[in-house]
Parts: sequence; C-alpha cells; structure tokens
Amino acid sequence: MHSFRLRLIVALIVGVTLLSVASTYFEVLAHKHMLRQELERRSVWMGTSIQSDFENALANGNRQVLNQLTERLKTRTGVLGLAIFDANGQMLSSYGPAPILQILPQEIIKKSIEKGAVEGGFGHNDETQWLVEAFPLHNGSTMAGSLVVLADASYIRAQTNDLWARSFWWA
Repeated sequence: MHSFRLRLIVALIVGVTLLSVASTYFEVLAHKHMLRQELERRSVWMGTSIQSDFENALANGNRQVLNQLTERLKTRTGVLGLAIFDANGQMLSSYGPAPILQILPQEIIKKSIEKGAVEGGFGHNDETQWLVEAFPLHNGSTMAGSLVVLADASYIRAQTNDLWARSFWWA
C-alpha cells in the first residue's frame, strides 16, 4: 500500500510538471510570434515613412546626399541599420553594423526588386538577432532599387527567456 501511494505521488508530480512545461512552451511560442509580428509592423511603418526620401535622393543621383540621408534617417528612426541597393542589387549606401550589412540575404533584396513589394525575414549571428525588411524604390514607373531596414530583434529572445524563467519560478 505504501508503494502505491509513493508511485501515485510521483506520477502526479511528473504529470503536473509535464503539463506546466507544455503550457509554458505554447505560451512562449504565442508570445514570440506576437513580438515578431509587432516588430515587422513597426519596421514596415518606418520603412514606408522614409521610402519616398530615398526615392527622391536616388532620382537626384548624388551619392554624397544619399550617404548623408542614410546616416541621418538611421539615427532618426533608431533602427539597427539602413542600406540602399540599386536595381542590380549592388549596395550604394549603408549605415549600421558592417558585419551584419555584409551578410544581408541577397534573395530578400532581389525578390523586393523583382516583385516590387516589401520582402522580409529574420537573421542572426552569434551575438545579434535582426529583422531585414526590403522596400522597393521607384523612379517614376521604373524600379530604381531597394531600401533595406535592419531592426534589432535581440529583445525577443531575452523576453522569451524571461517568460520561461518566470514560468518555472511560478511552478
């Protein structure tokens, strides 16, 4: 009889623990998804608001003005980085962390230029996570290039880790 009680107690503890871990897992996934959607929404809003500035700068063809505009708007928007590409996918101007700007996914930029639509995706290296949003730039009716907005997504991992820790502390 004593052995039965002990097994029942252990089974209940294991069952409650597994249920708690499963519940936390789905809660973390939902929270992470919500944070990513919000970051995408903010990045699209920022990119759309500065898109016309870059279209005008590209139409003028002055590279110095383009570099100054990239630096000024990166600082004003608070994004991780900004880059401008021509219609062939060659970088014209950038401002932000060079290691990340060098490994930008070219397929996102090319899709944005080919489709004439906003394209995006998440990326990471050892210490940083980011969101890449590429916006098509037009010169009248022709495709002039792409504006790439890099947004810092590192806080998403920190918040999900915090959610795991709080959940385990509560359990």
